[in-house]
Amino acid sequence: MPVAVTMPDLGDTVSDATISRWLRSLGDLVEKDEPLLEVSTDKVDTEITAPASGRLTEILFHEGDTSPVGVNLALIDESASAEHAVTPRSAPADARGSAPYVTPLVRRLAAELDVDLTAMKGSGVGNRIRKADVLAAAGTASAARTAPTSTGGPVTNPYISPLVGILVWRRGLDVATLRGSGRNNRIRARDLSPNEQRREATTAPRPDRTERLTRLRKVIATRMVESLQTSAQLTTVVEADVTAVNHLRGQYGAGFTAAHGVKLSFTPFFLRVATDVLKDFPAFNASLSIADDTVTYHGSVHLNVAVDTDRGLVAPVIRNADTLDINQIAVVTQDLANRARANALTADDLSGGTFTVTNTGSRGALFDTPIINQPQVAILGTGAVVARATVIRDDRGNENVTVRNMAYLALTYDHRLIDGGDAARFLTAVKAKLETADFAAELTAGT
Repeated sequence: MPVAVTMPDLGDTVSDATISRWLRSLGDLVEKDEPLLEVSTDKVDTEITAPASGRLTEILFHEGDTSPVGVNLALIDESASAEHAVTPRSAPADARGSAPYVTPLVRRLAAELDVDLTAMKGSGVGNRIRKADVLAAAGTASAARTAPTSTGGPVTNPYISPLVGILVWRRGLDVATLRGSGRNNRIRARDLSPNEQRREATTAPRPDRTERLTRLRKVIATRMVESLQTSAQLTTVVEADVTAVNHLRGQYGAGFTAAHGVKLSFTPFFLRVATDVLKDFPAFNASLSIADDTVTYHGSVHLNVAVDTDRGLVAPVIRNADTLDINQIAVVTQDLANRARANALTADDLSGGTFTVTNTGSRGALFDTPIINQPQVAILGTGAVVARATVIRDDRGNENVTVRNMAYLALTYDHRLIDGGDAARFLTAVKAKLETADFAAELTAGT
């Protein structure tokens, strides 16, 4: 009797997925747990494995087709002799005569990063080696976004992926001299070629190129327009003095990194303060349903944090963020960002958020007007921290000009539920907590 290959449950909010690529062809002999195809959803890309060994006798959905969850995608005939089953494609032989399946993409990545696959144990089914395993083995966590400068010190470049960061570091290139060909001048692996860097500005104009939108880009486009059409969105902006936060970073940064393995950036402070203020403003941690005439005030803060990746913007969720201190928030945020850029997030990592924070300042923007992540009712955008001459009034009322670290905070809110006065009060509360920045006890406890 044929065994069906079905579209699995890919998360609570995922109803269908698109077939990205078949890894096996009609008539191939396959083995149980061997990856058969890759599928893409609006949240993650994943592989579907064979539920049984046998011959792939029927393919019901082809590349580019979209299938609902639970529907049969293909059929496998178990009666085919297992003795004649072929070795899975790209699966290298080791000293024991067998090895976990490795996709061509992972094999190329391992070769580029000089990672020995035979010495690795994968995190996938049957110890299958995944892209995230290769990146972890290459030391992505510590060197993913750094590269040597001409003076020998590390610099952070916001336009390189973890893979490119490692390549730049290993090849001893000066990141300041590189020009990116990607979106927002992002440096790609092909930009590291000496021939690419020697191209003069007089090079002939590039011809037009038409490409099919990726599934993620189509979903982002659709949801952004739907969000604007769904809710009455306004944006309120305040400017916060984060000099106190910067002093904490200088005082505790080195010990924090030594203890936790991540940099103490401004981001965990923004997230920590936002979750703290949300406790006093439940209307901002809510979901609105006009169709049902209801509003749900969430008891916990499940914080979406926007992450810029080569595939597009994704917003994984920090669960119960209101129960975490700065140390925990920083570690969880970095882990989610690393997995997002390695395309290793699960559907659950992207579901169930109640409030969103997007750090537009990480790319140098002073502020923008972020779009609400439906069905949420508010989103906070944090701008770049810049040194600016600022007027400060002392206790006697005297005004003095001094240099302070300043950042814009932009709150987009749904005016159907939240009034402008409440939005201003929310932002003012966030601003006040950032300016006092009384988190030394948490940072000391974490180190």
